[in-house]
Amino acid sequence: MIRSKLINLFVLVSIILCGTSCDSTKHEITLVATSYAESFYNYDYKTAAQFVTNESKHIIVFYSSNVSQSDLDQYTHSKKIKVEIEDVKLNDEYNEATVTMKITNMLKISLLNKHDTTIKEKEIHLDLKLVDGKWLVDLTSTK
Repeated sequence: MIRSKLINLFVLVSIILCGTSCDSTKHEITLVATSYAESFYNYDYKTAAQFVTNESKHIIVFYSSNVSQSDLDQYTHSKKIKVEIEDVKLNDEYNEATVTMKITNMLKISLLNKHDTTIKEKEIHLDLKLVDGKWLVDLTSTK
């Protein structure tokens, strides 16, 4: 009888700890994804690079090298973007996640024809992975 109660208590505590840990992990993922998106879509590539994997840094460098001063001038006259997290999905091992977010008032800079456009609202999916205990955006993911 006592053993049965102890087992039930252990299961209850395990469920509570797992739920708390999962919430904490999702909160950390949300902070990283939001920080990355706000930096990247506000053309602060130096800050955005702090939130990506080493394998993804070359992609940030590519984007930053293709933005001109006139692009940035146009951006400074537009509305700032807004990031809204819609969903966070963790894999079974809790080492990869996909974040679905909505970006509002995004200036899309055309790298080819220089016809920039403002996108009122766009849904974006970011893949993140746990690297040395830190959640980072993985821009090279092929999911």
